[in-house]
Amino acid sequence: MADQDSHPANTSIEPSPASSETGEGGEEPTSEVVRGDNRARLLQTRWAGPLPPPNLLEHYKDIQEDFPERLLQLTESEARHRREFNLKVLAAERQEVMIGQIFGLLVALAALVVTAYFVYLGHPGAAATFGSAVIIGLVTVFVKGRSSQSKSGEPEAHNPDDGPPTDSV
Repeated sequence: MADQDSHPANTSIEPSPASSETGEGGEEPTSEVVRGDNRARLLQTRWAGPLPPPNLLEHYKDIQEDFPERLLQLTESEARHRREFNLKVLAAERQEVMIGQIFGLLVALAALVVTAYFVYLGHPGAAATFGSAVIIGLVTVFVKGRSSQSKSGEPEAHNPDDGPPTDSV
């Protein structure tokens, strides 16, 4: 072993022919490490998903006969719950947008009434100043809200795994 480490020219790392292909079921490729005349083979398997890979799921029957079926039902139930939760979040976001639009309309109408009242009282300068300030404020809020959504193409999505949404200032 010390002899191999003292001769770096004899040490090389080469991929095996199987390393260029990805196996089924999320398996990672096989790699070979070649050092002198010795070969070591490393097989690494990764699986992504809510259930274990089928070959391991079969071994769950050794624990309890109906365990794989119960695990599948649990996974389906969790997926159904997540979809229902996401639908509720989307409905709440739509409602929030609608309420914001209604209050924005009420503020604009109130500002219009106050501006008209200033004109009625014979103060066109005050009416112009107040009306302009309100319009500039509303346009700024509208544009700023739209620009934060347009950066990503959509409003910022909330990940249910992060807990309840919070407002950041």
